[in-house]
Amino acid sequence: MSALSLSVRIVLAALFAVAAIAKWADLSGSRGALEDFGAPQKLARIGGTVLPVFELLIATCLLIVCKKA
Repeated sequence: MSALSLSVRIVLAALFAVAAIAKWADLSGSRGALEDFGAPQKLARIGGTVLPVFELLIATCLLIVCKKA
């Protein structure tokens, strides 16, 4: 893996992690933002909680390096 590729993956992982932490810090604001985008209230409640989890999962996946056989 090239240094540029690794650097981009690290930066993206950091961005996803920061976004997830910010959403966890203000769950009601995250839910409100989803409602403002037009999501139904029930879906916004679920999405406001699940979205940070997926963002952390994406950040983790970006940091995992798979070696070719």
